[in-house]
Amino acid sequence: MRGRFLAAATLAAAVCVLVSAAPLPIGAANTSAPSGTTCPTGATPVDMLDFVFGPDDITITQGTTICWTNRGQSAHTVTSNTGLFDSGNRLTGETFSYTFTTPGTFGYYCIPHRDIGMVGSVTVTPVGSPPPPPPPPPPPPPPPPPPPPPPPPPPPGVLVATVGTGDGTNISLTMNGSAVTHLAAGTYQIQVHDNSTFHNFHLTGPGVDQSTEVETRGTVTWTVTLTDGTYRFVCDPHASFMKGSFTVGSAQPPPPPPPRKCKVPRVIGKKLPTARQAITRARCRVGRVRRARSRRARGRVVSQSPRAGVTRARGTRVNLVVSRGRR
Repeated sequence: MRGRFLAAATLAAAVCVLVSAAPLPIGAANTSAPSGTTCPTGATPVDMLDFVFGPDDITITQGTTICWTNRGQSAHTVTSNTGLFDSGNRLTGETFSYTFTTPGTFGYYCIPHRDIGMVGSVTVTPVGSPPPPPPPPPPPPPPPPPPPPPPPPPPPGVLVATVGTGDGTNISLTMNGSAVTHLAAGTYQIQVHDNSTFHNFHLTGPGVDQSTEVETRGTVTWTVTLTDGTYRFVCDPHASFMKGSFTVGSAQPPPPPPPRKCKVPRVIGKKLPTARQAITRARCRVGRVRRARSRRARGRVVSQSPRAGVTRARGTRVNLVVSRGRR
């Protein structure tokens, strides 16, 4: 009996020696380092944070050791998607190391926090192979087309008609930069700049009736013969306010309009900002503003000078007394 027991013990010891001497499978070196607070020399560090790995995606060369350190307040694990390695719970300050000996991409996660996105991956490249090149930068956007060249300046003495600059409601006829009000009879060239598809330039008068198209824009040149009389130019779709006129030859230009005057508005009882606007719109100017106690609400005009309704020269000052409220 004693001999059979010694033989069985000897066989079990031999089996343990054989198992411990068996080689590790490829990619399984340093499967699970004991818990500690320092990383092996030369290991690539990765942090376990609350609740991400930092970095969560890393590329290394074959044979590199990665050391994960728990920098968070919660316990975390480093667990392979395929069961290749598992750190078990690592508390704050504890580490886990693993050496990757096989090229490929290895995903892993933290067991308690996988559902909230605490996952990572390690890409292992063969020894001697360069890392993949970065993607090429996107091509630069094509440059904008150059703006069209400006039209050549008109020669001296040429009439320039302009309408719709910037799609605005401007319309004019000039010569050498000055508005045309009267011309001698004769033959003229008119350089017409129609700058809008909403407007046109239409010139009428004795012996002349020419216009551009509303729907098109561009520059055209007309040759016209102007005789004694009055000529008018308009934008046909907006003739009530986009218009002008000039005379030719013996026809005399109309006298200039009389200067606009200041008709003093009534601003008593109004707030001071409103009173200022009303005075300016009436072509007057706000003069001295004095404040006084009054039964009227604070900030309201108590009196004005000149009185409302009188007509004065343009720019006349209107002096105001504004309430400071009751005592």
